[in-house]
Amino acid sequence: MKIDRVQFQDIVASQLPRYVREDFPLLEEFLQQYYISQEYQGGVLDLVQNLDQYVKLDNLFALKNSTILETDLDYVSQTINSSASGNFTEGFPDKNGLLKIDNEIISYDYKTDTTFEGCVRGFSGITTYVGSNSPDQLVFTETEADKHKSGAVIYNLNILFLQEFFKKLKNQFVPGFTERTLYSGLDQRHFVQNADSF
Repeated sequence: MKIDRVQFQDIVASQLPRYVREDFPLLEEFLQQYYISQEYQGGVLDLVQNLDQYVKLDNLFALKNSTILETDLDYVSQTINSSASGNFTEGFPDKNGLLKIDNEIISYDYKTDTTFEGCVRGFSGITTYVGSNSPDQLVFTETEADKHKSGAVIYNLNILFLQEFFKKLKNQFVPGFTERTLYSGLDQRHFVQNADSF
């Protein structure tokens, strides 16, 4: 889901007085990286600033969970190619995204229609909000760079919180139906929006 709003990370440098930039040259980069860590899709500031967009069912149904890896990756690849069968990179954040291939978490700077660029391999991050042994605690995972074969699934980690939020929202609108397996051809968005007619 693309939301066009000004982000602090893009303007923080222009907000600092010149004497601060001159006396503390690393402060600008520090603040920029801090806001990047807070404003990524599904991040704290992103959720607060764009809550009006995230509560819309149409936007939550448009979340893309995964795509497919097109070419093999070695340990040092900084570009990841997505295959056409996975609808390329549509639905992933345009910049500063997290993805997971097999057991490796990878951070990327930006994406094109078919690739993820500027990848940092062996990253760490939240892989699930419901732990297997403790369902009330999220799972934070540290990984190392690894090889991956073409055809592997590339998971979008930026939408994990939004998926949990959507489960809670569905529970509010259609209690009792949230964890049930329904007909595969069912238009779930239409079902959730019109469930109050039951």
